[in-house]
Amino acid sequence: MYTLLKSGTDGRARGVTRSTGDQIVQRVRGEYLEMPGLALTELQAQRLWQLEPDECRSLFTALVESGFLRRTPRGGYIRADVK
Repeated sequence: MYTLLKSGTDGRARGVTRSTGDQIVQRVRGEYLEMPGLALTELQAQRLWQLEPDECRSLFTALVESGFLRRTPRGGYIRADVK
């Protein structure tokens, strides 16, 4: 299952609520559905959606494992159904 981690002020990781995680997943899926040619690296996605590196990696891993996205040879993430 998709799990997001966010660093607290003390530097320790803390869980992000499931509803927040679901909102982020829905937002990202929506962006990719609206723009079928969208290809983002993890760093670009972190900036666009204001995610921590671990959050972004977990998000992309979940979307790849679900079959919604795939990773390109150049390290970008695109919709799995787009050639």
